[in-house]
Amino acid sequence: MPGLAAVTAANCAIEGYCESLAFEVAPYNIKVTVVEVPPEVGLFTNAVIFASEGQIYKNTVTEKVRNTIESSDIFPSQAFRDAIDGILAIAAIDNPPGKLIAGLEAMNQVKEKLSIISEEMDDFLCSSYAADLDTSNS
Repeated sequence: MPGLAAVTAANCAIEGYCESLAFEVAPYNIKVTVVEVPPEVGLFTNAVIFASEGQIYKNTVTEKVRNTIESSDIFPSQAFRDAIDGILAIAAIDNPPGKLIAGLEAMNQVKEKLSIISEEMDDFLCSSYAADLDTSNS
């Protein structure tokens, strides 16, 4: 989402950390699940403070997104409850998923992203294969 690059980067970092942590703690029978909630749950249930953007974002989508978040007095009750229900549903199972996508909108966004990644991989197979080291000539 425009204007939320730092929040998105932080979420990606936490997700990567949790995925790695899951491998580290697996020998101790500790399970780690990354819960991906709809964006409004994180944005409207936590304080978000934006750095000054200067003139660069004037009259852009980024400015509109930031203004909406800063001026909103929204608490996404239903999305928040749905996320909690999803967490509670997997909390007691022996083999929880590595990732829980909470909510239909979030699920559709993840599916769309995976589709785009898959299409790009197919479109650039030759470029990807070109990165392989050819050790047969050594």
